[in-house]
Amino acid sequence: MGKNDGGIDGKHMGAVICTRRAFLAAGGTAAAGLCLSGCRPTDDDTGSKNSTSGESNEIDQTDLAPAPGGKRDLTFFVAADTHFGYEGMETLNRKQIDAMNNLPGTPLPDALGGVVGRPRGVLVAGDLTDYGRQGQWKQFVEYYGLTGKDGLLKYPVQECSGNHDVYADNDKPVLAGIKKRHGALVRRWVWQGVCFISIDCGPATDAYAWLARQLKKLGTTYPIVLMLHYSIVGPYSDAWSKQQKADLARVIKGHNIVAIFHGHYHLSEHYKWEGFDVYNVGSPRHACHTFATVRITDDELTVASRWWGAQPNRWYWSDRKTITTTPKPV
Repeated sequence: MGKNDGGIDGKHMGAVICTRRAFLAAGGTAAAGLCLSGCRPTDDDTGSKNSTSGESNEIDQTDLAPAPGGKRDLTFFVAADTHFGYEGMETLNRKQIDAMNNLPGTPLPDALGGVVGRPRGVLVAGDLTDYGRQGQWKQFVEYYGLTGKDGLLKYPVQECSGNHDVYADNDKPVLAGIKKRHGALVRRWVWQGVCFISIDCGPATDAYAWLARQLKKLGTTYPIVLMLHYSIVGPYSDAWSKQQKADLARVIKGHNIVAIFHGHYHLSEHYKWEGFDVYNVGSPRHACHTFATVRITDDELTVASRWWGAQPNRWYWSDRKTITTTPKPV
């Protein structure tokens, strides 16, 4: 989300208007300048902060084993745009965390069936802070923690940065903090035989070569989840260039990208881009108080948007698709 957030706020927009389609149907326009987005980033926002040079983050072949016992049943949550430092975000993030902590065991939407499993972890897709200041980063760490035992959240966390996280005119404490916690901004990790790759805001030029190397090692069938901050299509997706998006599509084409998750535009929606399933997960800020609940088994991926701003909490939408998750020897 951009720096100057002006326009229609959640109180006037109505909490149920959470998807772009719903907003447009309600009379909104993509050019409305609503508070769900803001100004374009500067060159510094999309450039060298994504650099991977000098950072050792190559895939270790031992990471790529399938799920224990060969049976995969992986649950994780995806949130975004926590915006610590903006008025009222401590209260809203506490409510989101409470909703996550209490969700396991809750029935999933009827269209999916079953109940929410205990998540292996939580992804947070950028704009962790409102201005990238040290005190705001400290709040994120205090609330969301890292290991599931050192914050209010009961699960491990993997986060990326957003454009708001680099506004501070200092040593960029959010970027430094992410690197200290995880080793790099652009990085990978494995949960139950699924490879997760954070490409931060949106990959800069030097990140594509790194990403291509990782994907070559993974092969064409290994299941992969991508996380980034910026929207790919629709309003405010011009935060990164058409060429950068084309380069990303070229690099990931032919690989088993089972899902792409992002934030930036504070809505909750599912759309297709270049044949890939992309999920925008919502934010504690503004009207769309949602996060995504994701389950990956050996042959299926389901995503359900949990609207915790409602009383009582309820499901907003869900998606289900068949996937292939047979790892290829590498």
